[in-house]
Amino acid sequence: MSTLSKQKCSNCGKKTIYIVDCKCNNIYCFNCISVFKHNCMFDFKENKKENINKLNPRIIAVKVDNI
Repeated sequence: MSTLSKQKCSNCGKKTIYIVDCKCNNIYCFNCISVFKHNCMFDFKENKKENINKLNPRIIAVKVDNI
């Protein structure tokens, strides 16, 4: 969150001091930060799936030969 200079919201164009960065690489004011208000194109579901796959790798057991 940037509080040093006034920047414009990417959605409404309002200049505010308090700006929030979204995962879609744009900046928004507090009124427009909702994903539904600015039609965010970032795929949150796919991002969560990738994070889960990275943190929990699939472990495959070695088969045991019968004697």
